[in-house]
Amino acid sequence: MTVPLPRHSPGQCGDLIVPSLANAVALGVGHADAAGTWAQMTSGLGVGFVLMGVYAHVRVAASATFLDVAQLEVGIGTTGNEVPVAGFGFDIAGIFTTSGQGCGYGKPLRCAPVLIPAGTRITARVSHAAGTGLVVTAYLFGVDAALWELVCRGYGDRDARRYRKGTLAAQGATYFSPVRARHTVTTGSPAWTPGAWVTAIASVAKPAWVTALHALNKGTASLQNFQFDIGIGASPLAAGKCGLPSIQNSFLHAGSTELVRPVLALPGQQLSIRSAGNLTNRALDVFLVMEEFD
Repeated sequence: MTVPLPRHSPGQCGDLIVPSLANAVALGVGHADAAGTWAQMTSGLGVGFVLMGVYAHVRVAASATFLDVAQLEVGIGTTGNEVPVAGFGFDIAGIFTTSGQGCGYGKPLRCAPVLIPAGTRITARVSHAAGTGLVVTAYLFGVDAALWELVCRGYGDRDARRYRKGTLAAQGATYFSPVRARHTVTTGSPAWTPGAWVTAIASVAKPAWVTALHALNKGTASLQNFQFDIGIGASPLAAGKCGLPSIQNSFLHAGSTELVRPVLALPGQQLSIRSAGNLTNRALDVFLVMEEFD
């Protein structure tokens, strides 16, 4: 079954990250294939939520060697009555010599869209076969159900839709913004206050999808979580979002993630970025990945 790509309505951003502007949630992890304890992602949202996936970060609590595959479930329901509605698989591989080392920062895992009614408690858990010591933190991502619409209409729509279905190669280049450089994007203060908008492209030359974001945090801290907005226009309006869940150690680290949904930037439009996190006034080196259409 083909599910159309939802479009962004002008002046509205229906993308949702759960929890929003807050630290990623530590999930209950079951070892030796036992089910983990359900961790509450939200007691209920004020809008209907179309779940599209999770941003998951995997790390170890102590030095260990892991070679395993794991299952992550998202459930709904009251405490003790949770019912799984979506599942994701991921691998864990590495020799970790220090507690807190990570093996997958901001890894996006996607599922078929799942409609969850407003006010529904949402939870998540993990299970895997290996021994103890695995820690998983996560954000959910998806779309406000009231803004779930069909794929972009207008400029380049037909070819963009064919490309997203895999029936047409990209007509232009995949490129970076900036090329062989980084934007400096700074979180706001207090914690989880969005920082100032930073112009990524003053005027887009050709229509392009903004699909992914890569960020480097040069500072160190015991807990690091970030969420980003992609803005369109001279006075930017948030048009897309993405999240990077926590890594609990004191290392410098980088994160790579995908937007909840690609953002379409049209010729002449200004493209901007801003960030928020649990660390205040933290400068991040950021670049975007874009797919151009002729």
